[in-house]
Amino acid sequence: MNEIHDLLRYDPESGNFYWKLNRGRLAKAGDVAGTLVDGYIKIKIKGKLYAAHRLVFLLEDGVFPEGDVDHKNKIKYDNRRVNLRKATRRQNLQNTPARSNNKLGVKNVDFKKDRYRVVLRIDGKPKYIGSYEELELATLVAEEARSKYYGEFA
Repeated sequence: MNEIHDLLRYDPESGNFYWKLNRGRLAKAGDVAGTLVDGYIKIKIKGKLYAAHRLVFLLEDGVFPEGDVDHKNKIKYDNRRVNLRKATRRQNLQNTPARSNNKLGVKNVDFKKDRYRVVLRIDGKPKYIGSYEELELATLVAEEARSKYYGEFA
């Protein structure tokens, strides 16, 4: 993939890619490369879309990463090298925000029978942590449980 080096320049401070060459009407040398697709920056090269966060590893380390690339701060378009780390699928899924259908807005907390329940997924299975009368306490317990079970991907 030496042609990637010929086409793109990566700025690790901003996380942006820039075209090194003119690309006809599409882009000029020096323009920011890529398009936002489902929250991620994608760059089209020879008709194929590449995820910019994976290209970072190719340009910086010389190879595409095996497995996933995790955005530490959960911002999918933030491709600064300091924000990216190699991860397994499970680790990457552990470092996600609360789901959009979560009415409480707190990850791993739901409301059942007048109590706030904390449930994590461990090895693909639900793990009941506890149930609490107050949302604040359930939130703290969920954060501690994620830290315990998910480590740096909490």
